[in-house]
Amino acid sequence: MSVITRIPVFKKNLELFAYEIKGFYEGSFMSCLEECLNSIGLDVLSKDKFLFLNVPSEIFEFDNLRDMIPPKKAIFIIKPSQIVDKEIFKKLKDQGIMLCANISSLQELDSIKDFDYIKIASSSFQGDWTQIPNLFKGGKLLVEVDEKSVFNRALGSGYELFEGDFFIQPEIVARKELSPQKTIILSILGDVRQKDFDFSKIEEKIKRDPYLTMKLLKFINSAFFSFKTTINSIRQALVILGQQEFVRWLTLVILGKLNEGKPEEIVYRASERARFMELISNYVGLYERSQEAFLFGLFSLAPAMTDIDIKEFVNEIPLSEDVKTSLLGNGIFTDLFSLRLSIENANWIEMKKISEKLGINPNKIEIIIYESIKWAHDSLSFIGKS
Repeated sequence: MSVITRIPVFKKNLELFAYEIKGFYEGSFMSCLEECLNSIGLDVLSKDKFLFLNVPSEIFEFDNLRDMIPPKKAIFIIKPSQIVDKEIFKKLKDQGIMLCANISSLQELDSIKDFDYIKIASSSFQGDWTQIPNLFKGGKLLVEVDEKSVFNRALGSGYELFEGDFFIQPEIVARKELSPQKTIILSILGDVRQKDFDFSKIEEKIKRDPYLTMKLLKFINSAFFSFKTTINSIRQALVILGQQEFVRWLTLVILGKLNEGKPEEIVYRASERARFMELISNYVGLYERSQEAFLFGLFSLAPAMTDIDIKEFVNEIPLSEDVKTSLLGNGIFTDLFSLRLSIENANWIEMKKISEKLGINPNKIEIIIYESIKWAHDSLSFIGKS
């Protein structure tokens, strides 16, 4: 079994620069990586960005690393103590491998001048981590931060790259309200969730919104579906998609609108959560509630997108009571969400504990993680192009 999580690495302007890959695997690192790449592909895993890989020392023995891992994509994260032989360092560099030194104290600075990247964790660093940009003039500096206030401090100190959950922290504004357009889109979501789904009513509402009309017709005519004939009408698109797929498409478009002005990676994480929650619910007796689990996952990051407190947000959006109570922290999807968060946080002990409690085979979790990454990538790629 091998389980991975992707942690986004941002530039100063919060544009995605890379992902750090953390994993739990039984067997070798290389077999885990190979399985991951075979399951979803390098382009999907990296989104054409760099990959920071936490690698064990035994990988240094390989002479053909550039054949297994494209050197223009991968950056190996290692502790300086892992390379005691300068010949090993030279061997890696000769293969075109970029190296990132993971350090925990100022005393290590003298030994890492030839590394391409330097990574530190602000919360556990021994010494004043804000001084490193002034003291060190070597590779690019990556700092791990979890609070927006710490991110701002790191930004002002001269760091270039940033990772951590700071980007999903909301900046709650008292009584901030959704824009009229967003409110209308949410009202359509309420209509399509009704059992007596009225195509005519939905069609008329969508026609009044040029944004939704354009998005729907471009999406239905994209390569995601590859229809031989062009779909020209809203009614035709709704009939082809059906209620379930239309709700799925609409919620993704809603997320894009709610997230305007925020890092795109928030929508990707929400989409991965949604697909994960939908699929994992099938293994705990919630098969008939999988669509609610999907919506819960999507809107779990609503505060980060809207800067509206979740207690206020759930009153503005048409959701079932079970989804609302789960979003508030105590509902039927809470344990499943805790499992998802343990994976995102690379807390593998907690992941195993929760999966055992829920009676979920860890091998199923592995498959679902890969499917969630791939589904979010494919869906958002085509919606973004539409």
